[in-house]
Amino acid sequence: MSHWNAIATATLVAVGIGACGKEASEGMALGQPVDGGGTSEDASVGDAYGVFGNSPPVGGADAAGQTSPQDGGMTSLQENPGNVPPNVQQQLGTGGKADSRFRWLYPYDATVFPQGLLPPTLQFDGDPPDAVYVHLSNPRLDYKGFYGPATPAQVSFAATTWNTIAQAAGGTGSVRVEVTKISAGQVTGPIVETWRIAPGSLRGAVYYSSYDSQLANGPGVLRIDPGMPSPAVLMSGTCVGCHSVSADGTTIVAAQQHTADVTVDLSNNNAQLYSAPSGPDNHLLTFAGLTADGALALTCENCGDNAWGNQNVAPSRLINPRTGQMLAAAAFDNVVGAAGMPSFSADSTKIVFNLYGHQTPRLGSWEYNPGHDLALMDFNRATSTFSNLVKVAHDATLFPTWPVITPDGKWVIYQLGSTTYTRDGATGNLAAVHVASGTIAMLDALNGLSGGKPYVPFPDDTDKDYEPTILPVAVGGYFWVVFTTRREYGNTLNETDPWPHTSTHSRKKLWVAAIDIDDPSHPSTSAHDISHPAFYLPGQELGSGNSRGFWALSPCKHLGNACTPGTDDCCEGSCRPQPQGDGATGYACNPQQGCSQEFEKCTTAADCCDAGYRCIGGYCARPPV
Repeated sequence: MSHWNAIATATLVAVGIGACGKEASEGMALGQPVDGGGTSEDASVGDAYGVFGNSPPVGGADAAGQTSPQDGGMTSLQENPGNVPPNVQQQLGTGGKADSRFRWLYPYDATVFPQGLLPPTLQFDGDPPDAVYVHLSNPRLDYKGFYGPATPAQVSFAATTWNTIAQAAGGTGSVRVEVTKISAGQVTGPIVETWRIAPGSLRGAVYYSSYDSQLANGPGVLRIDPGMPSPAVLMSGTCVGCHSVSADGTTIVAAQQHTADVTVDLSNNNAQLYSAPSGPDNHLLTFAGLTADGALALTCENCGDNAWGNQNVAPSRLINPRTGQMLAAAAFDNVVGAAGMPSFSADSTKIVFNLYGHQTPRLGSWEYNPGHDLALMDFNRATSTFSNLVKVAHDATLFPTWPVITPDGKWVIYQLGSTTYTRDGATGNLAAVHVASGTIAMLDALNGLSGGKPYVPFPDDTDKDYEPTILPVAVGGYFWVVFTTRREYGNTLNETDPWPHTSTHSRKKLWVAAIDIDDPSHPSTSAHDISHPAFYLPGQELGSGNSRGFWALSPCKHLGNACTPGTDDCCEGSCRPQPQGDGATGYACNPQQGCSQEFEKCTTAADCCDAGYRCIGGYCARPPV
């Protein structure tokens, strides 16, 4: 039984997520609604493996606590869910060095967590513990928890506990995390990490591909809402995937059995809008790039089964994904050959893609460098006109693929890998291009490196990061990237060999990392590592292979519809109080009234109510951390 003292109440905020890929098997069911399925800020407290330190002794199981996270005071919380006796608590408080193998496996040091997620499971190497003491502290938080035996060595917070911790510590700087264990009467620890908790909950949903899903009875496209304990099935059947989702969350396009392309309206009970046959090297909608509203798509014509390396593939085309109608695209048609993995910016003013081939100024001659360049172009949404083709990344041997533009348009994040796909032994890491300077930096922190050396706990965890997409809005002073990785997950998921393609897929999972937002008062002049260590996205199926998480907002609501204040619910106007017939007050989308709150629409920073807030991607956003 847990012993609680003055625990602050909090509401768990749910956020949504999903994806698809070439390894899916085949078919799909459509048209069904989705089922709901204390140290200072600058303290240096260790590395990814943890360090030994000292922690003051702790007394009995209960301690007086006070919580006042809303008014900026201290939140104190002590609990004993493991029923650890007072004498063992005392032993844990004194620390020790009995087990040299005791180290952090997950999470990683310096991870940034958002609020509103399920709690992370703390995982450790070494002998299984008989009891564990966890101490989290910063100037506004003091948490002490005592946990019982666990094999393998893990600690799982209750959701209410984690929510209280996250609300108290969100946006207040680093959180020092100390863990001490006792095994067979011998004490080891504390091992120490620091985390940050951002002052905001993730938005939207991630749509992802799964190959061995029990929920989908095989392959399919699923949607995961962060904060929810399991995903929801969107499409199922044999070989359904290779999908893309519009940033506004209204439209998904996907391939079925490599023989058909489909478009589905996510805002209208998943109604099928379009379906057309496709051939192995003639996919119209496989990995197509969708404008933010889902009304236009640029085809990824070299994304068929055998197209890579084939100069005879049909050129990419601009189409209406809801009708299949081909559209003229000035300064793109007969200029760009095949645009691989195209991706529009959140405001649809730019598009980035792998440049398979393009026409040079030399009398119509064509230049081919299949797969080794990324290109960026401007796009006029009103006239469907492309312009200003610029190569922003090149690698003579590796392939820059799966690019995505940050919501502020200043960076392109992409996979740099040994092949264009993510199977059959392919290596991959994520990199970033600083658009203004054209310089490139690897995202070492996300990729598991610190100072050029791996901090991830297992030897084969590096070089296995692929397929990034990005949340279209800023949250808590950060951007957020979801990506596919084949790294191990602490002591929970430890296949020794994730290859070859025919082997089990269960190590293929979705992870999330915080990305720094450029500070307008000190703007970046060149590329650098803007990432933070990643965390496992909780709620996805552990036994399935999950990949290509496409992050999109939830479909918005029009004027007069009920909404939730402090969200991006409204397509136009803002979410404001609305008198109800019984005298109560609810909230509805109304024409814009006054300034815009966080996540509400804006044109410039002057539209935002709060000082220092920025207008990023058309939404008011908290200042960068």
